[in-house]
Amino acid sequence: MTNDIAVSKKFPISQWITWFLISIGLGWIFWLIFQQWDTLAKQFVNVKIESVIFILILGFISTLHNAFVFHLLLNKHIEKKISFIYAARLLFVGQMIRHVPGRFWGVVYQINETKSHIPATSMIRINIDFMFISLAFAILIPLVVLLFFIDLWLAIFTFLLAILIIIFSLRYDWNNRILRLVSVYLPKRMADHLCKMTSTTPYSWTHIIKLIIFSSSGWLFYFLAWQFFALAWPIFADTNILILCATYSIAWIIGFISLVTPSGLGVREAMFLLLSPSGHASSLALLAILVRFWLLINDILLFILFLVLPIRKKYV
Repeated sequence: MTNDIAVSKKFPISQWITWFLISIGLGWIFWLIFQQWDTLAKQFVNVKIESVIFILILGFISTLHNAFVFHLLLNKHIEKKISFIYAARLLFVGQMIRHVPGRFWGVVYQINETKSHIPATSMIRINIDFMFISLAFAILIPLVVLLFFIDLWLAIFTFLLAILIIIFSLRYDWNNRILRLVSVYLPKRMADHLCKMTSTTPYSWTHIIKLIIFSSSGWLFYFLAWQFFALAWPIFADTNILILCATYSIAWIIGFISLVTPSGLGVREAMFLLLSPSGHASSLALLAILVRFWLLINDILLFILFLVLPIRKKYV
């Protein structure tokens, strides 16, 4: 009996849940890679390795920007200041688990991992704000890129207007207003939980500026990475890679909204082929597979990095 108690204190049930979710997420990721391995292996015979290296580096930097955004959101909603490495671990381990069908398992992991020091309602609110910012820029940046090839001034006007809307939304906490509106139509217990999520102060100007800078610069590195796809694979040399990047990003949004498949699997690729303005279907299908594989690599590398990095302290 004594040994059982010692084991439970050393490795509580919450840790078993955490590692179970991580294992499921990892297993699904490697299954996706295994399914497409033959197609991918053939494309690396005559590829320009230096360009592939740039794709990986730029993609890594781009995805890392999400950790800066998540870290800012954590420190805005939590009284104690969370360390960056701990925030990045919560994000990227959760991101790995989000590949499991259902999408919400990443949030379940974060709530389970932080339940001793961060309220569950705060973690849900942080994820709501993170999703809002991610989707806002995922819609804005590709739209501006597509408008750029139609009318430069229209693209600039759209960008400035959208940034003003995002600033206004954060400054006056539109998420709070929406959550309060929704709570009116919910059972009392759920409404009480929503009220706890809305009991926050508006974003400061410093927070807003940092969130916009990190989100915008992350997209800049993402677009730069796409440029190297045309350099690495000659089959894409004659395509407008910026338009394809913007189109894929719109397809990503549609795949994200659809909850029927893990990480929008199949939905994202199908929408990319339907929305792409030009090019052969075979080359576009190949690009869709390569990009998904590349994004999975980013998730895996950052997951491994922040899982093995020691956390000397959770708070700063």
